Amino acid sequence: EAIDKLALKHNNQIFNVGTFTEDYDLAFRLKAAGSGSILLQYYIERTRHVPGGWLGRQDRLRVDRELVGTREYFPSNARDAMRQKARWTLGIVFHGWQQRGWEGGAALRYMIWRDRKTLMTNSVNMLGYLLLLEAALGAWGGWGTSPGRLQFHVPAGSWLWTVILADSALLFNRCAQRMICTWRVSDWRQALLSLPRIIWGNVINFCAVAKAAYLFILTSLMGKKLVWAKTAHAFPSEEQLVGFKRKLGDLLLENRLLSLQKLNHALQVQREKGQRLVDLGYVPEDAVVDILGLQLKVETRHIDFRQVRGEALGLIMECACREHLMVAVETGQEPVVVAAADVADARMKRWLDANLGRPYRLVLAGRRNIVQVIDRAAQGLVPGAVFGKEEPGGLSAPGLLQ
Repeated sequence: EAIDKLALKHNNQIFNVGTFTEDYDLAFRLKAAGSGSILLQYYIERTRHVPGGWLGRQDRLRVDRELVGTREYFPSNARDAMRQKARWTLGIVFHGWQQRGWEGGAALRYMIWRDRKTLMTNSVNMLGYLLLLEAALGAWGGWGTSPGRLQFHVPAGSWLWTVILADSALLFNRCAQRMICTWRVSDWRQALLSLPRIIWGNVINFCAVAKAAYLFILTSLMGKKLVWAKTAHAFPSEEQLVGFKRKLGDLLLENRLLSLQKLNHALQVQREKGQRLVDLGYVPEDAVVDILGLQLKVETRHIDFRQVRGEALGLIMECACREHLMVAVETGQEPVVVAAADVADARMKRWLDANLGRPYRLVLAGRRNIVQVIDRAAQGLVPGAVFGKEEPGGLSAPGLLQ
C-alpha cells in the first residue's frame, strides 16, 4: 500500500534519483504520503552451554535473549572511507537541504538539524585538534603562543569551565561505551584501538565534509553532472563466517536432544578416543543430521536404500563413494542429487567436477546411512544397481581420488 502511494504521487518513481542517499530520502517520502515507520526490535532465545570455571561452579545451561541485527563491512582504507562518507554527507546534508529545506514540525526539524550539524561539528573538531596540538607543541618545544607551559584559556570556575567538565564526563562515558561494545563483538585489542580511532574517524569525517562541499559546489554552481560514487563492499568469506555459526552441542541442547551431562561426556570421549557423538548412542544419527542441516543451512536426506534407483548409483564408482562418503541418489532430472556426509569437502567436489560429467546438487546425509546404502548396493540388494567402472590403474580418469 505504501509503495502504491509513492508510485501514484511520484509518477511510478519510488526512489529519488536526484540524491545520493535515496534510502534516506525515501523515509521523508513515506512520511509525506501518510505512512509511518518503526524501529523493529526482534529477539530470539537460544540455549547455551556455560562452563563452570575454575571457582568450582558446575556447568550449566543458560537461555540467552538476543536481539536480531545485521552487520556490515565498512571500507578499511582511508580513501574508500572518505568516499563513502562523502556520499552520505552529500546526499543527507546538501541534497536534503537543497531539495527538502526544513520541512515538518519541531520534532522533525530537530532530527534534520541533528543530521546536518555535521557540517559544523566536523569542522570544529579539526579546529580543536589543531589548537590542542599547537598548545602541546608550545609547552613541549618552547614555541607558539604559550612557550614552555600548557596554558588554559578558560578560567577555572567559570560557567564555560563547568560546561567543559560536563562535556569531558560525557566524552569519557562515550569512550567507555565504545570500548565495551567493541570488546563484546571483537576482543580487548580492538577495544583499546577504538580510542585512537575516534581521532582518526574525526579526521576522515572532516575530509568527507570537505569533499562533499566541493562536489556540491561543483555541480550546483558550475553545472557539472555528478557521477555516482558507489563504494565497493567487502563480504566475509565462508571461513570467516564459521566462527559465527552456533555450535552443534548448543543446538542439540536447545532442541532437548541431549542432556548437559551426556554432552560433557561425549566431548571428553571425543578428545581422548576420537569417538563421535553418534558412536556413543546418545543421539540418533538422523537427529544429528537434521541439526547439522539447520546449522549449515543445507538440505538433508535420510536415504532408504530400497528407494534408490540403480542408474543413480551407476554414476559414481564404489571406491569413490567409500573414500568421499557420498552416493548419487536421484537422476530423474538435472541436476543429479548427491548425498554426502560432508557437503563442504573440497576434495569430493573436485572429484565430482572432474568425473561426474553432469550438474549436481549436494545434500547432507549421515555417515552410517551412506555406508549402509553402499554396502547394500555392493551386496546386490539394490535393484539394478551397478557402481560406475574404474579406469585402468584403479583411479578415475583424472586421478583425483588420492
